[in-house]
Amino acid sequence: MDRVGIHRKPETLVQDISISEKQMVEIAKALAANARIIIMDEPTSSLSVDETENLFKIIRQLKEDGADYVVCILHWGKELVYSPTEDQVEIAHRCVEAGADLIYGSHSHCLQPIEEYKGGIILYSMGNWVFGGSTAPSDMDTAIVQIHVKRETDGSIRNDGYTVIPCCVSRRPVQEGYTGDNYNDYCPIPYPEGSEDYYRVLAKLDGTFVPDSEGRDYSDVYAQYS
Repeated sequence: MDRVGIHRKPETLVQDISISEKQMVEIAKALAANARIIIMDEPTSSLSVDETENLFKIIRQLKEDGADYVVCILHWGKELVYSPTEDQVEIAHRCVEAGADLIYGSHSHCLQPIEEYKGGIILYSMGNWVFGGSTAPSDMDTAIVQIHVKRETDGSIRNDGYTVIPCCVSRRPVQEGYTGDNYNDYCPIPYPEGSEDYYRVLAKLDGTFVPDSEGRDYSDVYAQYS
């Protein structure tokens, strides 16, 4: 617990610690297990600035202690905005510089670009996959990204590129051409290679996509509670 900066007695109840402390406890459990592969699921979503700084130290320590591969899954960005914010880029770069091998972003509900940075691979946002929160997502594009890793003769592991398979979140738009109400059957399917949809996904991932509009307006939601 000291390694992640939490100074709590072991008998402290979970209900009595903050959300950010709960995040750090989960990281501490991974450290205690001496795991070779570490996946940090949304570690920065509830952390303060100081705690996020501590996270970078933890990633660095994990690699120094012999972790082969570190994956950070980050909940960040603006909904339905197709490019990462400056904060996303800074945090992603610092995670990689600390030793993370793969950054997997979520929350924006749309695809954002992929970046290769100092040996790390950054998926700023993979959009929706099986999104149970909507029967008709406004953006139906998603993707499978296969990460290629290589073990060197010295035993170390490094990224060795990736392969993208453009997909739709539902079969119905692809197989039936239906994109109306309740089109989402929660069964993602690849787009036909060479189709307009296929190339649109690639454009979102390489940063060349130009949206007609972007962002999510929640005024209608807020009006229900005013």
